Amino acid sequence: MKLPNVGVIGCGVMGVRHLQALKSFPFVNVSSICDIDERRLQQLSVEYKVPKYYKNYNDMLSKENLDAVIIATPDGLHKDPAIAAIRLDKNILIEKPIATTLEDAEAIIKATRGRKGAVLAGHTLHFDHRYWGIKQMVSEGKIGNVVSVYSRRCNSIDQAERLEKFTDVIMYLGIHEADIVPWIVGSPITKVYAKASFIVRNKGDPDFVKVLFEHDNGALGVMELSWSYPSGQIVFQNSSLEVVGTAGMCSTSFPSTELIFFSNKQYSTIYHPFTRIYNKITGSLLNEELHFINCVAGNDKPVISLEDAYKALKVALAIKKSIKEKREINVNDAE
Repeated sequence: MKLPNVGVIGCGVMGVRHLQALKSFPFVNVSSICDIDERRLQQLSVEYKVPKYYKNYNDMLSKENLDAVIIATPDGLHKDPAIAAIRLDKNILIEKPIATTLEDAEAIIKATRGRKGAVLAGHTLHFDHRYWGIKQMVSEGKIGNVVSVYSRRCNSIDQAERLEKFTDVIMYLGIHEADIVPWIVGSPITKVYAKASFIVRNKGDPDFVKVLFEHDNGALGVMELSWSYPSGQIVFQNSSLEVVGTAGMCSTSFPSTELIFFSNKQYSTIYHPFTRIYNKITGSLLNEELHFINCVAGNDKPVISLEDAYKALKVALAIKKSIKEKREINVNDAE
């Protein structure tokens, strides 16, 4: 049986995590990787036994007989490689967020029309057992009608310093909440009012963000975001979700429900969604990757569409607009 050939475009932190997940499958052939950093490509090619590497994604797409492509470039650079792969009818998994502007997102979605390949938006929380469990509870009516939501996703300032040239806290962390909360509640977010603090890093983009939001079904919510906690205090992330209904509630948090190690006034999480066991990556990203490969094989259909990712982007952009204009914003007015 012919193994599907998969290529990865963008070999930063998330690109490498996708590479690790793909290499854990004996039924997948990672035939090529692409990045602008040739030294990094050489190192990854040896470490993960990838036979070919390219600095130009067009060269990779034209020369390699690829069945599928992972797009893991920086957030604002998804459009061109995604469209190039789509036009060649490749199956693609595009990392979140789909893009950083509605114009780019619309161009990617337009390119998929009439094309054969499967397209999956890489929102990994859909493959996290905790969020999946809450979704099932809500969908089965076990907590009644949802009336209130609290979501939180925070990182230390180390993450901001690593990523601030490429993204911001709303696109890096808030996009997760903008995607997963409406999916769980079963109703889109229609209005947001956000405030932000800029004083920790003093870089012009938010350190802390607080958001009040409203769903189409009337449920209200609060969202907290940050990537400016003190260095070393959050090794992976601090996140939680609480969903309250008329007949019950569901909640989850990280890392308080996971295994934690304390030492020298710092702590680290022993288990998180990218933990490696016997040198193999585990968790939600692995589940997402397996789903994508099943889509490539024609055994499944993508559970997260680019249209879903587009809706999450609109919420994120509405939050940004609310901070800038200091007022409530209708999500349909995002730009």
